[in-house]
Parts: sequence; structure tokens; C-alpha cells
Amino acid sequence: DRSGFLVDFLQRFADWLLTSPSNFDCVIDGPNVGYEDQNYEGGTFNYYQVEDLRQELQLAGMQPLIVMPSKYMPSKFEGAKIPNHTRRQRYRHTELSVA
Repeated sequence: DRSGFLVDFLQRFADWLLTSPSNFDCVIDGPNVGYEDQNYEGGTFNYYQVEDLRQELQLAGMQPLIVMPSKYMPSKFEGAKIPNHTRRQRYRHTELSVA
């Protein structure tokens, strides 16, 4: 049951967040931030938008945690482009892990 798997995963993630020694103030959902204002022909996932938000939050004195599925983490960031159609694949199996 996929919904049971997701509920279990999210509960383990929440437990990890509560016990993490890093004291995160907020969680950045990388894909949602990276796709912001990218819904046009040729628009792609924008890593710089994620980094800009992280820097803004840190300048405000916060400690953000960036959550990013593995399919958004190419081996080389130089020139990496993830097209908008990746959004349509969101319900396909993806690697999830909790440290």
C-alpha cells in the first residue's frame, strides 16, 4: 500500500527532524521552490532559486533544511537542466531515505 509507505516515511522524517541535533527552523521543499515561475515552454528546475531562498533564510538567522528527491540531484550541476515534465512524474517511484 503506497499510502501506508508514505505515511510511515513522513512519520520517520518528522521523528528525525524532532531529534536532529541541527535544530532546523524550517524545511525548504526543493522541487516546489525550484519550479516557481518556471511553468512556461522551456522552463526548467532552477537550482539558483533554492540556493537564493536558503541564503535569505540564513541571513534572517534561520537554519533551513533542504529536502530534495534524488532525481533532482545530478552528478554534475554544471548545465544540469530538469524540464517541467518531471512534475508530471511525481507519483512514480522515487528513492526516499531518512538519514
